[in-house]
Amino acid sequence: MIVARGEARRGLYTRISRFRTISPIKADIESEKLILRVKQPLGNPNGGQIVFGDDGYLYVGLGDGGWALGSYGECGLVVLIKSKKGSGEAMSEGVLTIVISVMTLIVMWGAYFLYRLRVFHMSVMGLIIIYDLMMPVYLFLNRDWYTRLIEREDILTFGVWMHFFVVLVLYVLYVFQILAARKMLAGGDTAVARKEHHAQAKGILITRGFVIFTGAILYDPEYVL
Repeated sequence: MIVARGEARRGLYTRISRFRTISPIKADIESEKLILRVKQPLGNPNGGQIVFGDDGYLYVGLGDGGWALGSYGECGLVVLIKSKKGSGEAMSEGVLTIVISVMTLIVMWGAYFLYRLRVFHMSVMGLIIIYDLMMPVYLFLNRDWYTRLIEREDILTFGVWMHFFVVLVLYVLYVFQILAARKMLAGGDTAVARKEHHAQAKGILITRGFVIFTGAILYDPEYVL
């Protein structure tokens, strides 16, 4: 259910929200998910028709701003909001992301045991490090983090902070792993560097497993854009 309503907190706004329905005529007020919030100059008239078009966009009329003698320039303004993925499609995307991450972890374990194949080992490790570094960018662009973390206050939960902590540990281990690899390639104290590199690699594999596990637990198709 899509609803447009006024909001008078710290100014006047038109608020477009989505709710889960619990019956054909009732919605769960606690399920509100903010889609759009537009500042309005006056209290009326600030609304219009809401309709999904055949092009997959949600069309929302915002009124003319409410001035009795004319408008504030917003007369006839219609906002187009691209329709988000359905729950089934969003769930499939999330499962696919998790499966790919698990597969990369399996390949990483293989590279760990096949460290004597230096080209294979270094190529796999390097590509997966890039994959892990790009994952936050992908999630930022494809998840509604503001609604979940700020409006729903999930940023205060233990699960989110646990996931953030293990991701941070993983990145720190990557830095030490790269430094140890550089020392080995430069021909330094290879025995010590190899021992450090081996220990860090094991730590990376264990930590990365926790990153994938906690990320899978936190996944919610409701926040897929």
